[in-house]
Amino acid sequence: MVVCDSVDALCEAMVGGKEEDVIAWELPFGDAGATRIAEVLQENRSVKKLVLYSCNIEKAGATALAHALRGNSELRSFDYTSNPIGVEGSREIAAVWNKTRTSGSGHHVSSGGKWHDHEPTIFHATAGEGRQK
Repeated sequence: MVVCDSVDALCEAMVGGKEEDVIAWELPFGDAGATRIAEVLQENRSVKKLVLYSCNIEKAGATALAHALRGNSELRSFDYTSNPIGVEGSREIAAVWNKTRTSGSGHHVSSGGKWHDHEPTIFHATAGEGRQK
């Protein structure tokens, strides 16, 4: 596991191909940083768990990450808790996650502080808290 202190460190850890758990905690890199991470994530096959907690990611960053998830089915756990991505951003990520992950395969996605096993439904966020519909 590697805990990163910058977007550069996070991308470097992912490009190296050795780390399975990559964590960014309260780094205010926003959509620009999320877009850089998404570009690397799309090509990465080693990271199994990615935590982007409270990194000020909004809708544009969520869109970039959702796009990256289409090309990376190796990621088994993704936590983007405490980011202001909004309902649409959550829906985008959840829609891609649910299409690219097999039910019962141990894949998890998290937003709003709750972990959810993959279900063949869309994950909806309301009032900053996640719930399955």
